[in-house]
Order: sequence, then structure tokens, then C-alpha cells
Amino acid sequence: MRIILFKRHDNKISIFVPTGEILQYYTIYDIADKDVPENCPYWIIDSQYLPRNIPQEFWQINESEFPPDGYGKKSYEFYDKGFKYLNKIKREDLYD
Repeated sequence: MRIILFKRHDNKISIFVPTGEILQYYTIYDIADKDVPENCPYWIIDSQYLPRNIPQEFWQINESEFPPDGYGKKSYEFYDKGFKYLNKIKREDLYD
């Protein structure tokens, strides 16, 4: 499974796992651009490569050795029809 790692402003590493539902409408890069904090570097990796023997608070990524796949953008919302449709489905599911 592909996931998003990002370096926060405090240099700690966070993980974001997009749901299969949202991946039906957007690429993992679209999601990273939206959900990673503005100007924070992110990497798209396969979850099998996460360190298993090091606690997450000690993870580090050398950006010169592993350049980021992108940086978080300013927008925190999707504005197209796909997301509106997805929101409609979720609201209907809540009330059925």
C-alpha cells in the first residue's frame, strides 16, 4: 500500500494513509498536495519500507539523499465535482 510520509515544521515525520474511497477520485499526489501542511516536504512510499525497529519519533529523512516527491500546498480542500459527489455519498450513508 502506498502512503504519504511528510516532514512537519518541527522536523518530525508523520504518516498519512489515504483511504481507498478517496483514491477512486484523486491521485495520491493530489491528496498529498492538499493534506500535507503548506511547504512541508512529502514522499510517496510503499508501506513495506517503513522502519519496523525504530520508533516513529526517531525517524529521519535526509532530503539531499532522498529528494521529496512534492511539498504541501496552501489549499486544504478539493473543489471539483468528484469530492462533492463523495461528500454526498457519505452524508447519505450517515442518515440511512
